[in-house]
Amino acid sequence: AEDTASGARGPAGLALRRAAIAAQQAQAIAALAAVAPRATVEGRFSITLNGLVVRANGEKPAVFATLPGVASAQAERIRRIALNDSVPLIGAPAVWATLDGQGNAVNGRGIRIAILDTGIDYTHPDLGGCLGPTCKVITGYNATLGNWNVLDPNGHGTHVAGIAAANGALKGVAPGASLLAYAVCSAAGACADADVIEGLERAADPDGNGDPADHAEVANLSLGGPGSPDDALS
Repeated sequence: AEDTASGARGPAGLALRRAAIAAQQAQAIAALAAVAPRATVEGRFSITLNGLVVRANGEKPAVFATLPGVASAQAERIRRIALNDSVPLIGAPAVWATLDGQGNAVNGRGIRIAILDTGIDYTHPDLGGCLGPTCKVITGYNATLGNWNVLDPNGHGTHVAGIAAANGALKGVAPGASLLAYAVCSAAGACADADVIEGLERAADPDGNGDPADHAEVANLSLGGPGSPDDALS
C-alpha cells in the first residue's frame, strides 16, 4: 500500500502511524473484495513495510495494482540460502582484545542479532544449549510454519548463527552477542518473500507489543535471489 501515514515520532506518533496504516489497509481490502472476491488476504505488514499478502485464487493479479492506496502489486518470489565456507579472516580477535568506554571487551556484548534463515539449533553447546531470555538464543518464530519451533532442520541457519555469535569450542565474529532465531526458509532452503518480511517485522518488535524498543540491532539475511531497489523485500 502507498505509505501516507503520519511522520510523528515517539510512542504516540507510532500509534498514530499504525492506526493510519490499518485504515489504509482496510480500504484496500474492502476494494479488493469488491473487484476480486475470490482473492484472500493471507497476511499484513506494518512495521518495515506497509503491505498486504494476497492470494489470487484465480483472480487476475493485475487488478490489485489498481486498488485505491496501492502503490504497487508484486508477485512473490523465492530466495535461496547461500552457504559460506568459514568465518572470514577479518581480525576479530584483535577487536575482542579492545575495551569500550565502560571497560567491557568489544565482543558483541549487549547486541541482539536476528538470524533470518532456516532456524537455529539452539541445543548446540556453542550456541548456548537452550532457548529463552537467559540463553544466547533469546527467542524466535517460524514464519514458514506459523509456530514457535525454530530448531533448524537444514543446518544453514545454524552455520550462519555460528559465524555471527558462536561462543564455545568455536567462536563467531561477535561471541558476546545474543541471537534471535527467525525461520523464514523451508527445510529445503526456499525463502518466500512474505516469510522474510514477517521475520523482519518480528526482528523490529520481537515481543510483538507494539513498542520496537527491544528491536534487534542487526538483522542477517544470508539469502540470494532476484530483486530490484523497488521490490517489497528491498
